[in-house]
Amino acid sequence: MITVINRRQTVKGAMLNRDNRYKDGLKMFISFWRGNIHRFIMDYFECTELKPFQNLLLYLMSQNVMMAYIASRGQGSVELPSYE
Repeated sequence: MITVINRRQTVKGAMLNRDNRYKDGLKMFISFWRGNIHRFIMDYFECTELKPFQNLLLYLMSQNVMMAYIASRGQGSVELPSYE
């Protein structure tokens, strides 16, 4: 879904003042971050990349308030085989 955003919105023929433009931009970013929670985490915490299971967990947490995830200590070493 592509949303077209007009930069110069008018109210009764006058340009929006600085405060209203700030609020409109803030609303636009908040709605974007709510839809893309993984991008918010990457921007806010300055992460370069999240693993696919982290993206999935963030998405599930944003969709359901009652989401529970039981993790183990070895969650980060899933890709490396262990030969003990």
